[in-house]
Amino acid sequence: MEEIVVSAPGKVILHGEHSVVYGKVAVASSLNLRCYLRLVPNDDGLISLDLPNVDVHQQWSVDRLRKELMSKIHIQGVNCTAMTIMPPGGLYQLSGTRTQGSLKGDSSSEPVPPCDEVMKVLKQFADIGSEDIGTDALAGCGDVETVGWSDTERALINQWAFVGEKIIHGQPSGIDNSISALGGAIRFQKKQITPVEKMPSLRVLLTNTKVPRSTKTLVASVGDRYRKYTAVMSPILDAMEGVAEKCLQVYADLQSNTGSSDAYTQLEELIDINQSLLGAIGVGHATLDKIVLTTARYGLHTKLTGAGGGGCTYTLLRPDVKADTVNKVCQELRQAGFDCWETSIGGPGVLFHSNPSSDSSIPCQLFA
Repeated sequence: MEEIVVSAPGKVILHGEHSVVYGKVAVASSLNLRCYLRLVPNDDGLISLDLPNVDVHQQWSVDRLRKELMSKIHIQGVNCTAMTIMPPGGLYQLSGTRTQGSLKGDSSSEPVPPCDEVMKVLKQFADIGSEDIGTDALAGCGDVETVGWSDTERALINQWAFVGEKIIHGQPSGIDNSISALGGAIRFQKKQITPVEKMPSLRVLLTNTKVPRSTKTLVASVGDRYRKYTAVMSPILDAMEGVAEKCLQVYADLQSNTGSSDAYTQLEELIDINQSLLGAIGVGHATLDKIVLTTARYGLHTKLTGAGGGGCTYTLLRPDVKADTVNKVCQELRQAGFDCWETSIGGPGVLFHSNPSSDSSIPCQLFA
């Protein structure tokens, strides 16, 4: 087995957070702040896991894992109970057997050599769908035989990543793993995930308030307000859906005409509208307001992404926004105590890096 490097993007909810809980449309996109996973073979009889961003360094004996885990595995295809399965890129190769439904995609039971592995995972950003990025990257390691994947293979990676999501979250929506595996953007409504066919790549500035918050608590708070003021809240949630649907139309227009100034103006106005609506349902925060006002001084438009109450924001950057402007905004935001990154949305999903040592997109820390 040769060294393998794969990566997967984070995700950002563009529009529809909270209203999606009430059956409304939400739009989410890949975020080009990627998680990188490096898989290196060795012959010391150990599996080593290195997560430098969170200071985790673990080792397991291959023989011990075989004895303790393989007797618990009962699997048919990708249908399994979450607590008795690991993505096959790790566990099945440890067992020295190949099982139907493995990421290799064949149903033979021919033995494969036990694989003693060192896994190093480096996340550029550890807040936006970080668990889901890792499961997609790990699942992708099990399916690397050629450069890139077919649509069928990518769908299988997505299924295995969803199994990993079940282990982490219990009852995942499927949004995060789908975005990280497939890339691009999705339309999500009532548990139905539909890929957005026409999604342009857009420049954004992602800002982390570093204010912790509980999604569960915020969702419950919106629910209380909805029950108390249903006649008031319902039109707000409908308006949020209107914003999401209109943005999908504008994305399609931009994909056809990437230089459309009017399309960017519409996206900026819709961002402002949605941010105000989110404030109206009670998920704003003083730090979010500060970011919105700071970026507005530079002619930029910002909204929260996710549950609100802190967390993160994204700011749309037109193609003609100069690097000097972005640098000044970032400097001011960092001086206020925030973290920020210029990145893009709408890019590719899980990727196999065929020449990692010469790939400038891979952080050098991955090889440390």
